[in-house]
Amino acid sequence: EYYMNKIVYDKLTEALNRRGGGFPAIQCEDFHGLMDTIFTGEEAELAALLPETPVSAAMLSGQLERSPEEIQRLLEAMARKGILFSIAAGDQRYYVLLPLIPGIVENQLMTGVVDDRARKIARFFAGYVAFLNWLESSGTRVFPKVPFARVIAVDRDIPGRIAVQPYDRLLQYVDRADSITQVVCHCRHMFDLLDDHCDKPRDVC
Repeated sequence: EYYMNKIVYDKLTEALNRRGGGFPAIQCEDFHGLMDTIFTGEEAELAALLPETPVSAAMLSGQLERSPEEIQRLLEAMARKGILFSIAAGDQRYYVLLPLIPGIVENQLMTGVVDDRARKIARFFAGYVAFLNWLESSGTRVFPKVPFARVIAVDRDIPGRIAVQPYDRLLQYVDRADSITQVVCHCRHMFDLLDDHCDKPRDVC
């Protein structure tokens, strides 16, 4: 039983597809379950309204009958959930809706949390991938024709100054860094949640 209505699903699907990425948003039972688990209805409605360019709470308050403070709280909650990318510029904070993949789905699993919500996300996403692969095998192209990453020739030489650096030199960069983030491999964690374990390390991303 899903709690979002068809109009919200349609708008959210369209918004996610405008963001591009490696995976399309195509409605099916597992996609609905995934969206219902990640988004609240209020978050889904706001996500569908976000433009492709970064936007602040103040910029949104003009088209929504809500105060900038209320919108800011909702945007921040979505950013903490890994639904939005958040960036500070001056005294303002701006937000952009992330693609489905890479972006939203990985962000739900890279903390390594093990609970009912994480298990549902893993199950629904595995089902969704199986659905997309079934569509492809049936002759329906669902993945982008243009690869997510590709080589573009520039027809000029680029000096090769690549060198393998020793550990001691790399350590200097690490020591100077203000912050370093290490997260759980979301792929391996997802399979752990599905009880399909491997012996590879988890804290590697």
